[in-house]
Amino acid sequence: MGFNSTAFLLFFSTVLVVDMFLRHRGRLRKPFLLAASWFFYGCWDWRFLSLIIFSTVLDYCVGTRIHRSDNQRVRRCWLSLSLVGNLGLLGLFKYYDFFIDSLNQLLGAELPLLNLILPIGISFYTFQTLSYTIDIYRRELTPTKSPTDFALFVAFFPQLVAGPIVRARNFLPQLEEGQARPRRHDLAQGMAEIMSGLFKKVVIADTIGRSIVDPFYADPGSYGSYGAILAIYAYAFQIYGDFDGYSRIAIGCGRMLGFKLPENFRSPYTARTIVELIGRWHITLTEWIRDYFYTSIGGNRKGNARTLFNLVMTMFLAGLWHGAGWTYPVWGMLFGIGLMVSSIRARRRKAAGRELSDAPLAFAWQRFATFSFWCFSGPFFRGDSFENAMEVWGAILRGGGGSHADGPHLALTIACILWFCISPAPGRKLEGAVARLRPELLGVLLALLLGLVAAMQTAASPFIYFQF
Repeated sequence: MGFNSTAFLLFFSTVLVVDMFLRHRGRLRKPFLLAASWFFYGCWDWRFLSLIIFSTVLDYCVGTRIHRSDNQRVRRCWLSLSLVGNLGLLGLFKYYDFFIDSLNQLLGAELPLLNLILPIGISFYTFQTLSYTIDIYRRELTPTKSPTDFALFVAFFPQLVAGPIVRARNFLPQLEEGQARPRRHDLAQGMAEIMSGLFKKVVIADTIGRSIVDPFYADPGSYGSYGAILAIYAYAFQIYGDFDGYSRIAIGCGRMLGFKLPENFRSPYTARTIVELIGRWHITLTEWIRDYFYTSIGGNRKGNARTLFNLVMTMFLAGLWHGAGWTYPVWGMLFGIGLMVSSIRARRRKAAGRELSDAPLAFAWQRFATFSFWCFSGPFFRGDSFENAMEVWGAILRGGGGSHADGPHLALTIACILWFCISPAPGRKLEGAVARLRPELLGVLLALLLGLVAAMQTAASPFIYFQF
């Protein structure tokens, strides 16, 4: 039941209508939203409902036990139980076959594979439940007394399968009586967010994917440098349109139900350094890894050399989180090295009392270089294997034009560069103008856009981050 499907349209419309009748009946509203969220998750594969319920029960109980104890050893044991339970499930379903297959290839062994299906959203809700118990362990959060509230925090359907990753300290207070009641402007803003997300997904990401990126990665050997470079730049806009599109729809759905979900992107392609780009991309994941991994291994508190090592290790973990394949950690390591170089340069500028130059040429070069680093690392993120990524690099170095390097594809890529990289302000202003329209008019525009989505169902693509 993807956000770009008619099934989700019917589901969300039903939830919204029923929720309107239950808003003043607090005892019924939260159980209804929880049941709707579990139903939504069960539509993907009902068998995996047991996993999300297990994580919910585990961390609700562990959080309570940690809070009640003043014995640090006991608290640490309960936290370890949460870590082992949650990361054990994630490791079993997502990484077991990957590591066993790698061992088989390395040692020539024949260890059996489990061939388990990856439960959708497990990488996201695992991080959410872990943040809850860790915050309680750090005495930064008081556990909720309501099992229903906690279960809804874990399973809230708009952000369940692909984020944004929500913190309990931000979400649970919204469940208090009378807090999550949408007003007229919330409905308008929510519809505007949904329209923006659908446009970015259906019109931008899917179009670029079908016409440029997917044909190229299916047969990079038939392309020359021009076509290959066009495709790797185009992929940056496909994945941005896809994931920011999902995040916008999730935020919009939550807003229409009265909940404020965190922003996940902040014009990342306008960044002038790698550090800035990472801070603007997938913000909730970046902040989670920073707060719960990077700081735990020392952060920037143990000297320059250790700080640089911690940056690389953190990005290695971020890469591995994205998928069970060696291309993802390599992609993460590339960005770890990029962060390391960017941090060293920033430290030298600070020591010399200098800032980044705002001269037009320098400003443009900083953006272009940062964005190009992102694009040229893309083959390790998008490629099916090392071999596929190397084929892409071979096409880049081959020379010539090659297949599909034509005017319309170039024009589409340039349009995206202008929209997302050179000056994203007009796009934000347009989104703001749409949000200020009357809800009735917004409803008409949304219906027209949903009609377009329904008409394109035969060509609809699943959201990329669902696989993570």
